[in-house]
Amino acid sequence: METNKKIRNARSDAKMTQEELEKKCGMCHSHISAYERGLRIPTLSTISRIAQALNVSPMSLLPDSFLEADQKTK
Repeated sequence: METNKKIRNARSDAKMTQEELEKKCGMCHSHISAYERGLRIPTLSTISRIAQALNVSPMSLLPDSFLEADQKTK
């Protein structure tokens, strides 16, 4: 699963609106929407901020392809 879907699912599970998440992360209006729609790709530091706001692991928001590549190098 891609990061955009993982962010959307984690936010939904946390019962938080996009606006609430943006405020909690200190982001400008519409950033979360753009990340969830796949129009923008969050940096690792942004993923970390989002994960902290959602009380999830940053690794849980990384795309599956990234995690699979990491497993192949081990």
